Amino acid sequence: ADVGGFFKHPDAEMITRWHQFGALSYPFYRSHAHIETPRREPWLYDENTRERIKIADRFRYKILPFFYTLFAENYFTSLPIIRPIWFDFMEDIRTKESDHLENTIMVGDKLLVRCVSKTMEDYGDNKVEEVLLPNHTGGHWYNFFTNEQHSSGVHQWPLTMEEVPTFIKGGSIIPMKDPARRSSFSQRNDPVTIRVWLDQNGQASGTFYTDDEESQGYRTEGKYVYNKFEFAESTFKSTSSHTFEESSAFTSRLEIRGWPASKETKPKAFFETAGAQNELAVTRDCVGELCTLTVKMVPFVRLNKGFTVRLN
Repeated sequence: ADVGGFFKHPDAEMITRWHQFGALSYPFYRSHAHIETPRREPWLYDENTRERIKIADRFRYKILPFFYTLFAENYFTSLPIIRPIWFDFMEDIRTKESDHLENTIMVGDKLLVRCVSKTMEDYGDNKVEEVLLPNHTGGHWYNFFTNEQHSSGVHQWPLTMEEVPTFIKGGSIIPMKDPARRSSFSQRNDPVTIRVWLDQNGQASGTFYTDDEESQGYRTEGKYVYNKFEFAESTFKSTSSHTFEESSAFTSRLEIRGWPASKETKPKAFFETAGAQNELAVTRDCVGELCTLTVKMVPFVRLNKGFTVRLN
């Protein structure tokens, strides 16, 4: 996609919104324009605009493993990478309404991004946007940036210039990479963080794909890793449905969001693989009724083999 548009010259607010939306939702995300248009690189705008675009770009780098997995699944199954909001929520008739259909996009079946196409001035004194979080079996959604939990339904969402409304479906597991890098090539040897957002039943699922990121070996020699992630009954499982020994992909952290604060004691975590077991360090950070558990995978765990992490 041509962020900023192929012709004309977007002002600071428009270019900000375009990057915020495109970084999280465009499979092909680039800033590109006709040779006769004014330059619109982020560093040519004011400091606030530069900072907001930089933050959006960093989130893009974080979710590249998620996008890479979706591209692979598109190759294997033909499922679209980005989807209209009704695609995975056909039972919710509201997803067919024009405003939600035209202004909301799903990335896979887990990440919902709402476009903001009007200026803040256009909203007048009531700077809110209507956001539909579709009904699903997992029950609720999470704010992608704050991890606050929200019920399915229509919400009047307060707007700021710092972000566009973005949500994770409860019951999702997404692979991410956290270190801030200058390129995806520089990320290749970074650890994967496995993030879990629990649904109303304390369950979640997701997938992870990787290969050597440069050759056709995934196609000609089967050199790729494809894992299924599952969380249920306080147990995380990574099952490799396809793997290759040379893969260097590894994880250093498992984060579980939506853990009930009513469980007053911090659980213990035990790593299990091939008959071996060892205890892992766990931290617990609570806000209100919800907690995030962070399990430190030390030593680092390679993702080309199955493993289990049990909490008790």
